[in-house]
Amino acid sequence: MILLNPHRSETRDEAALPAGYGKIPAIVRAADGPVQVRNVGEELGLQVTVRGKL
Repeated sequence: MILLNPHRSETRDEAALPAGYGKIPAIVRAADGPVQVRNVGEELGLQVTVRGKL
């Protein structure tokens, strides 16, 4: 399960992110250029067919 709003902490690195969120920076870094939310959702295996759900 991915939280809608992750818990805040003083730590500012990726290790502080909840498990589902830690994958997002890796997906963005691996991209050749700009990344759309839909592409990240697809990589995470989320349903992306409903506009505005991500």
